[in-house]
Amino acid sequence: MKITSKFLFVLLACCLSIPAQSQWINSLTISPSNPTTTDIITIYAECQFPSGGCSDYTSTLSVNGTDIIASALHCLGPLSFICSYTDTLTINPLPAGIYTFHFQLDAGAGPSPCTPGIFPGPNDSLIFVVSPAVGFSEFISQDEIYVYPNPIQDIFQLRGAEKFKYPLFVQIFSPEGKLVTSTTIQDENVTMKVRELPAALYQVRITDQLSNHFIVSFIKE
Repeated sequence: MKITSKFLFVLLACCLSIPAQSQWINSLTISPSNPTTTDIITIYAECQFPSGGCSDYTSTLSVNGTDIIASALHCLGPLSFICSYTDTLTINPLPAGIYTFHFQLDAGAGPSPCTPGIFPGPNDSLIFVVSPAVGFSEFISQDEIYVYPNPIQDIFQLRGAEKFKYPLFVQIFSPEGKLVTSTTIQDENVTMKVRELPAALYQVRITDQLSNHFIVSFIKE
């Protein structure tokens, strides 16, 4: 069978494109899990590749309003084995708000600097909230106790609070960390009215009868 030079070129192009389309983003995680306006934020991207040498990489990151655009380009070697690597991307303290982190993962062949393969790699995103820093050092737990609904238009309830000792003293702080309202609630059925508050991201400090402290956030539409 006669193999033409055109066929060899196509075959070579296909082989070179395989590493560029075979990388994976296994997960994106953020630290701290509930950042405030004073925190340096670190995003960890757990990545995998079909070839060795994946630790040789370059990355970029830019902040455009509430969108954070990041990418990583890993330069892979010829050895075929699953290579795992955690990309670490650092973000300086951000203003209070809701942010979306966009991550693009590409791979190329050869040592750095390399160029991406023919096909673009996978991308993933992570949404997180940056809360105002109001001088609290209390334990933050959005999983145990949370605001419902969220975002809010008129009223909300605290869900998950029934496991704590009532009454609860509730304080709401503005994005600038200023106390805007406070109240005491006696049970989980009590609703709080926020109709008069302007649209923004707010922080809620909850203190129970045993002096346990919790801080959660909500968005007022």
